[in-house]
Amino acid sequence: NQDGNLVPMILNSGPSVRTSLSGSAVNWTADDVVAVYDRNNAANRFTAVSVDGSNAVFEGMVAEGTTDFYAVYPYDKAVKATDSEIIVTLPSDQTPAAGTFAEEHNISVARGVKEVGEENVEGIKFDNVCGLIQFTVPQRISAVKNVVFKAENRSLAGDLVISKDGLNVESVANGTNSVSMSGDFAAGSTFYF
Repeated sequence: NQDGNLVPMILNSGPSVRTSLSGSAVNWTADDVVAVYDRNNAANRFTAVSVDGSNAVFEGMVAEGTTDFYAVYPYDKAVKATDSEIIVTLPSDQTPAAGTFAEEHNISVARGVKEVGEENVEGIKFDNVCGLIQFTVPQRISAVKNVVFKAENRSLAGDLVISKDGLNVESVANGTNSVSMSGDFAAGSTFYF
């Protein structure tokens, strides 16, 4: 659905929010993929070709003539973009990962400007869209297979409508007031919704 030719672009992400937790540091992971919305609001696939902790280099193609763009992590949760908003799905069914959050559940967005004719875009900063809820499975409970977090009258997951103006969640479509994790929960381990 592109008008015109595609041209290469390289994103150099500076310290920002990312996709895996290591203690209190959040880092990019090798082969992370982001969606980059170009001047046609088309989602272009950009793959991390170099990762150094909180810094990463992503490569992909955008419509020729693109100057302003928006990037969304993860690529497969990006639904669409319009001239005023981005829609990203935060799943209500999440995967447990001891000591961290499951990759592709920490949605983040970035805004950038590309000079016409230039490939490199430096210092792109991704910001978290949501917060994290941390919990620890007590040692005395060894058979936990499912954990649910609920809120009263508040959507915790669904299609997040993010304003391009402030990169804030404006509303949640198809929302649900709970998120759940099913799987193995090692007693004494910490997990994150």
